[in-house]
Amino acid sequence: MLIKKIGQYPGFKSLQAQVIDLKTNVRRNQIALQWRDEHDKTYANTSCLDHIYQEEQFINIIPDLEGTEIDKLLNFLPIKTFRARIMTLATNMEYIPHVDRRPRIHIPILSNPKCRFVFFTPERHEEEYMPADGGIYWVDVRTKHTFENKSDQSRIHIVMVTDYVC
Repeated sequence: MLIKKIGQYPGFKSLQAQVIDLKTNVRRNQIALQWRDEHDKTYANTSCLDHIYQEEQFINIIPDLEGTEIDKLLNFLPIKTFRARIMTLATNMEYIPHVDRRPRIHIPILSNPKCRFVFFTPERHEEEYMPADGGIYWVDVRTKHTFENKSDQSRIHIVMVTDYVC
Protein backbone atom coordinates (compact mmCIF):
# COMPACT_ATOMS: atom_id res chain seq x y z
CA MET A 1 0.00 0.00 0.00
CA LEU A 2 1.48 3.34 -1.05
CA ILE A 3 -0.89 5.55 0.98
CA LYS A 4 -2.27 4.58 4.35
CA LYS A 5 -4.48 6.67 6.64
CA ILE A 6 -2.82 6.48 10.08
CA GLY A 7 -4.91 8.92 12.08
CA GLN A 8 -7.29 11.83 12.34
CA TYR A 9 -6.38 15.27 13.73
CA PRO A 10 -9.13 16.46 16.11
CA GLY A 11 -8.29 20.17 15.75
CA PHE A 12 -8.46 20.11 11.95
CA LYS A 13 -10.77 23.11 11.42
CA SER A 14 -8.49 25.34 13.56
CA LEU A 15 -5.42 23.92 11.81
CA GLN A 16 -6.95 24.52 8.39
CA ALA A 17 -7.80 28.15 9.29
CA GLN A 18 -4.27 28.80 10.60
CA VAL A 19 -2.60 27.28 7.54
CA ILE A 20 -4.80 29.23 5.11
CA ASP A 21 -4.10 32.45 7.05
CA LEU A 22 -0.35 31.74 7.06
CA LYS A 23 -0.42 30.92 3.35
CA THR A 24 -2.26 34.19 2.66
CA ASN A 25 0.37 36.22 4.54
CA VAL A 26 3.50 34.31 3.45
CA ARG A 27 3.43 34.09 -0.33
CA ARG A 28 5.60 31.04 -1.02
CA ASN A 29 4.97 27.63 -2.60
CA GLN A 30 6.67 26.02 0.40
CA ILE A 31 6.53 27.41 3.92
CA ALA A 32 8.89 25.93 6.50
CA LEU A 33 7.30 24.97 9.81
CA GLN A 34 10.57 23.74 11.35
CA TRP A 35 14.13 25.06 11.27
CA ARG A 36 17.49 23.33 11.26
CA ASP A 37 19.89 25.75 12.96
CA GLU A 38 20.03 29.06 14.81
CA HIS A 39 20.78 30.99 11.63
CA ASP A 40 17.63 30.12 9.71
CA LYS A 41 14.45 30.27 11.79
CA THR A 42 12.36 31.60 8.90
CA TYR A 43 9.46 30.40 6.78
CA ALA A 44 11.85 30.34 3.80
CA ASN A 45 13.96 27.57 5.38
CA THR A 46 12.74 24.72 3.12
CA SER A 47 15.86 23.67 1.22
CA CYS A 48 17.35 20.32 2.04
CA LEU A 49 20.34 19.51 -0.08
CA ASP A 50 21.38 16.07 1.14
CA HIS A 51 25.07 16.80 0.70
CA ILE A 52 24.78 19.86 2.99
CA TYR A 53 21.81 19.31 5.32
CA GLN A 54 20.07 16.15 6.47
CA GLU A 55 16.28 16.18 6.71
CA GLU A 56 16.39 15.05 10.34
CA GLN A 57 18.12 18.35 11.24
CA PHE A 58 14.79 20.19 10.74
CA ILE A 59 13.24 19.50 14.16
CA ASN A 60 12.55 22.83 15.89
CA ILE A 61 9.31 24.69 15.28
CA ILE A 62 9.55 28.17 13.74
CA PRO A 63 9.36 30.53 16.77
CA ASP A 64 6.29 32.40 15.44
CA LEU A 65 4.37 29.11 15.48
CA GLU A 66 5.06 28.08 19.09
CA GLY A 67 1.80 27.40 20.94
CA THR A 68 -0.31 27.49 17.75
CA GLU A 69 -2.47 24.78 16.22
CA ILE A 70 0.47 23.82 13.98
CA ASP A 71 2.61 23.28 17.08
CA LYS A 72 -0.19 21.20 18.63
CA LEU A 73 -0.34 19.06 15.48
CA LEU A 74 3.40 18.36 15.52
CA ASN A 75 3.15 17.30 19.18
CA PHE A 76 0.00 15.24 18.53
CA LEU A 77 1.57 12.90 16.01
CA PRO A 78 2.40 9.48 17.49
CA ILE A 79 5.45 9.03 15.23
CA LYS A 80 8.68 10.97 14.82
CA THR A 81 8.57 13.54 12.02
CA PHE A 82 10.90 16.27 10.81
CA ARG A 83 11.21 18.88 8.07
CA ALA A 84 7.54 19.85 8.32
CA ARG A 85 6.35 22.35 5.75
CA ILE A 86 3.29 23.64 3.97
CA MET A 87 3.35 22.76 0.29
CA THR A 88 1.12 24.39 -2.31
CA LEU A 89 0.50 23.26 -5.85
CA ALA A 90 -1.16 25.81 -8.12
CA THR A 91 -4.03 25.01 -10.43
CA ASN A 92 -3.40 22.76 -13.44
CA MET A 93 0.15 21.95 -12.34
CA GLU A 94 2.12 18.85 -11.40
CA TYR A 95 5.53 18.04 -9.96
CA ILE A 96 8.24 16.35 -11.99
CA PRO A 97 8.08 12.58 -11.33
CA HIS A 98 10.69 11.64 -8.74
CA VAL A 99 11.62 9.33 -5.86
CA ASP A 100 12.23 10.48 -2.27
CA ARG A 101 14.55 8.75 0.19
CA ARG A 102 12.06 8.62 3.08
CA PRO A 103 8.28 8.27 3.47
CA ARG A 104 6.19 11.38 4.06
CA ILE A 105 3.25 12.23 6.29
CA HIS A 106 0.59 14.31 4.50
CA ILE A 107 -2.28 16.25 6.00
CA PRO A 108 -4.42 17.73 3.22
CA ILE A 109 -5.57 21.25 4.09
CA LEU A 110 -7.25 22.19 0.78
CA SER A 111 -7.88 19.50 -1.79
CA ASN A 112 -10.48 18.00 -4.10
CA PRO A 113 -10.83 14.82 -6.17
CA LYS A 114 -8.87 16.41 -9.04
CA CYS A 115 -5.80 16.63 -6.76
CA ARG A 116 -4.08 13.24 -6.84
CA PHE A 117 -0.89 11.40 -6.07
CA VAL A 118 0.23 9.47 -9.13
CA PHE A 119 2.52 6.48 -8.57
CA PHE A 120 4.46 4.69 -11.28
CA THR A 121 5.04 1.12 -10.15
CA PRO A 122 6.37 -1.63 -12.43
CA GLU A 123 2.96 -3.32 -12.29
CA ARG A 124 0.72 -0.34 -12.92
CA HIS A 125 0.01 3.38 -12.87
CA GLU A 126 -1.85 4.18 -9.63
CA GLU A 127 -3.70 7.36 -8.59
CA GLU A 128 -4.81 8.28 -5.07
CA TYR A 129 -6.90 11.15 -3.67
CA MET A 130 -6.70 12.28 -0.03
CA PRO A 131 -9.61 14.45 1.18
CA ALA A 132 -9.05 17.55 3.32
CA ASP A 133 -10.94 16.26 6.37
CA GLY A 134 -8.29 16.02 9.09
CA GLY A 135 -6.92 12.69 7.93
CA ILE A 136 -3.24 11.97 8.55
CA TYR A 137 -1.70 9.91 5.77
CA TRP A 138 1.53 7.96 5.52
CA VAL A 139 2.77 8.04 1.91
CA ASP A 140 5.46 5.81 0.46
CA VAL A 141 7.21 8.30 -1.80
CA ARG A 142 10.17 5.92 -2.14
CA THR A 143 8.26 4.78 -5.23
CA LYS A 144 8.43 6.95 -8.36
CA HIS A 145 5.59 9.46 -8.08
CA THR A 146 4.26 12.90 -8.84
CA PHE A 147 1.36 14.97 -7.60
CA GLU A 148 -1.04 16.62 -9.98
CA ASN A 149 -3.60 19.33 -9.46
CA LYS A 150 -6.08 19.30 -12.34
CA SER A 151 -8.55 21.52 -10.50
CA ASP A 152 -9.27 25.25 -10.55
CA GLN A 153 -8.13 25.80 -6.94
CA SER A 154 -4.74 25.54 -5.24
CA ARG A 155 -3.93 22.36 -3.36
CA ILE A 156 -2.38 22.81 0.10
CA HIS A 157 -0.91 20.02 2.26
CA ILE A 158 1.22 19.91 5.38
CA VAL A 159 4.05 17.53 4.56
CA MET A 160 6.54 15.98 6.99
CA VAL A 161 9.36 13.50 6.59
CA THR A 162 9.38 10.31 8.67
CA ASP A 163 11.40 7.14 9.07
CA TYR A 164 8.24 5.29 10.15
CA VAL A 165 7.27 2.48 7.80
CA CYS A 166 3.73 1.06 7.70
